[in-house]
Amino acid sequence: MRGFFVLPTGHSKFRHRTSTCPHYLKLYSTFKTLQKDVVFSWVLSHVGIPGNEFADKAAKTALKSRKINIPLPFTDLQPIIQQYVRKLWSDFWSLQFENKLHAVQPILGWSMWSCRERRREEIVLCRLRIGHSFLTHRYLLAGKYPPECISCQERLAVDHILLHCSEYHHIRVHYYHAETRKDLLDNIMAGTQF
Repeated sequence: MRGFFVLPTGHSKFRHRTSTCPHYLKLYSTFKTLQKDVVFSWVLSHVGIPGNEFADKAAKTALKSRKINIPLPFTDLQPIIQQYVRKLWSDFWSLQFENKLHAVQPILGWSMWSCRERRREEIVLCRLRIGHSFLTHRYLLAGKYPPECISCQERLAVDHILLHCSEYHHIRVHYYHAETRKDLLDNIMAGTQF
């Protein structure tokens, strides 16, 4: 393409040769740096067309009016409402420092955790990520006391099994090294562990 022909419609500032409209000057200089020929031509827009005249008059009236009685479908408002609710939820979540899940995902939104091909892997990684497993939390369902690690005599927890238990030390040394559960699972997701 050798050049461009730009037709700004109805822009009153552009009718005069001495126009200094910054938008058009910037556009002109951009095309010139690309070594393209540019021709600007002003074209009348709505003048004399009855439907367009009516639309212009309605738009000007609406600008002066404070109240507009035009029915809107709910689908026009749905994205705005969803964005508002997400912001409220996010603001509320950012203050939940006492919630242990806040440490797992401090910022709401998309997560790389939902990308496994097999559902079973997704479930296992999610449970490890939040620190819940049947082994460590079944006492809640049974109404009993928390279980203890047989070899260490400490409370049985996902962090204890993965990071601290002396019985599994040789497995940790052989397969992975991590200081925290988050580091371990981040390494698994990045493909640097296992």
